[in-house]
Amino acid sequence: MLIIDALQTIGVYPEHVAAGWAGGVVYALAQHPPPTAGRRRVTIGGILLSGVVGGVTANYLSDVAHDWIGIKSLTLDGTSFIVGVCAEGVIEFIHRFVERRLDDPTRGR
Repeated sequence: MLIIDALQTIGVYPEHVAAGWAGGVVYALAQHPPPTAGRRRVTIGGILLSGVVGGVTANYLSDVAHDWIGIKSLTLDGTSFIVGVCAEGVIEFIHRFVERRLDDPTRGR
């Protein structure tokens, strides 16, 4: 319990991180079907990085999302999972937006 207490002291809640990590991994696996002609292959590193993004985001935003939705406290880990799934989608959207802007800087003006 000493490690968990130390992490909670600095604002890291392992249950939120684990649920968000699982959400990020589910997003990565769902968005990248098995490789076929013309499709990129998903890597273990990509799956793990997606889990890290989901875990970190869920750690800091799941309480906010839970209070904003206004549901019972028993569902906080479920909220952390959903935040982890959504966070990876938002990061992917931002990445594609920036990529398009860098390819064509006159776009959107």
